[in-house]
Amino acid sequence: PASSRAERVLSFDVADFPRPGGREEEWRFTPLDRIGDLLDGVPSAGHLTWSTTVPDGVVVDSVAAADPLLRAVPTPVDRLAALAMDRAGGAVVVRIPAGTSYDQPVSLRLAGALPDGEAGQPVWGQLVIEVGERAEATVVLEHTGLARYAAAVSVLVGDGARLRLVGVQDWAGGSVHSVHVGFRVGQDASVRSTQVSLGGDLVRVVESVEYTGHGGDADLAGIYFADAGQQLEHRLFV
Repeated sequence: PASSRAERVLSFDVADFPRPGGREEEWRFTPLDRIGDLLDGVPSAGHLTWSTTVPDGVVVDSVAAADPLLRAVPTPVDRLAALAMDRAGGAVVVRIPAGTSYDQPVSLRLAGALPDGEAGQPVWGQLVIEVGERAEATVVLEHTGLARYAAAVSVLVGDGARLRLVGVQDWAGGSVHSVHVGFRVGQDASVRSTQVSLGGDLVRVVESVEYTGHGGDADLAGIYFADAGQQLEHRLFV
């Protein structure tokens, strides 16, 4: 199909993404000096504190890095996304059963635990959200506290399903957060994504959408409020 952009690299292999120099289209707005340790892929055992509130029937589980599911998700679009998948050591998986509908949102709260003023080691994370066929749900993903966090969030929306995703980046000052949210939208399915970035020193949200059947629909929205010195960046690839 015709494309308005130059061909982009998509790969699970970190080696396919050279360390950016700042002139690349995907990175030209990002102050790379603030995320040097993440771009270097420094191994780390750092972690965030998770808490969840989920309706009955929704399953929150974890899988190991070798699980086949983690190679059947949208492919990373940049170096940090590939590093997050490579370094995370597995993933948290949220499964919303087919044919279900929930009024109560699925709430996932991730908090950085670094003391104020501490630089800390990087945290690598991977999350997979599976929405079964004809299911309907709202998922809220909230980030708070202090951390240096790179993540890959894969959202698999089954045929005829409806998903509303809300991402809130309300980090403490000094935090760095880069995330690739990769949507795969099935036939006659729809996704409504709203990204809200408020806190942190640098927040970089990259969303991509791919379709697996006719009639799929995606609506990507965002809002941010920046104070002096903050870099809040939202990028879309469909």
